[in-house]
Amino acid sequence: MAKEVINIAVDTKDVSAAGTPEALTTRDILCASVFIIPKAANTNPVFIADDATDTKLVTIPTGGLTVPINDPRLITIDVTTNGEGVEWMAI
Repeated sequence: MAKEVINIAVDTKDVSAAGTPEALTTRDILCASVFIIPKAANTNPVFIADDATDTKLVTIPTGGLTVPINDPRLITIDVTTNGEGVEWMAI
């Protein structure tokens, strides 16, 4: 699949099983940063996780978090409640 080169990419990500980090996206997007915000309907925190060690590294604040990264596929998300997730925008 070819790399998407677009001004802004917007999407959502729900994590099926709490404690099992999932990639933010499978889309091959070239960007400078990714803004991630928990979905308003979430009842518990959402985390950026290290999927290699299954460690929750950073709690994503309710106001969102910008990650300076050029490939959103490298970000993994974990939740404490099955099915919760985030909205994100690659810029």
